[in-house]
Amino acid sequence: MKDLDIKINEVVTVKLEKETVSNTFVVDSILNEDCVLLKHPLAPKIFIKEYKDHLNNAPPTVKGSQDRALYFLNNNRDLLDYNGKRDLDALCMFFVVTRDLTPKQKKILADLSGKVANIKFDGNVKKAMSYVKTNEAVLDDFNRMWYNNFYKLFNGRQEISSTKQSNAIFNITGFILSEMESNETTNNLVVGKL
Repeated sequence: MKDLDIKINEVVTVKLEKETVSNTFVVDSILNEDCVLLKHPLAPKIFIKEYKDHLNNAPPTVKGSQDRALYFLNNNRDLLDYNGKRDLDALCMFFVVTRDLTPKQKKILADLSGKVANIKFDGNVKKAMSYVKTNEAVLDDFNRMWYNNFYKLFNGRQEISSTKQSNAIFNITGFILSEMESNETTNNLVVGKL
């Protein structure tokens, strides 16, 4: 085995099958000459056992939209109710281990982001729509599809006629907030060099 000088609190990369999420973790402890326990700031109570020779064999990858949304929600967790906080904790724990979310979990993530957006915009859907229009360039394919479906709403040709439409608009707004604010707000969750 090659000589690997891995230290506690060092940021390391792990090769992941899914390349659309960050692959960096922090070394929590060294178990023996072959293994370490890793942790991640989104779920610092979860430890992942990894062999030292599996570390730093891949370049670091940038956070994906799921990472950014989870960081955004963690930084705004005081805006969530008890159930929202527990749902967020569950999403973070699952994500840290699997580095992915199921379609149902992605829906929960979008709904939580929408709730935070609703609060940040004081329930004013018109202000939220204006914010989305101004920042539509950051929409991913999924949110762009919803944006295009609501084209008449966003351009004032049609009035919002249901809570479902209003919630979907706040979900889109939440996505944009997480994309725009993630770089500014993740500093609260930084561990080591992450």
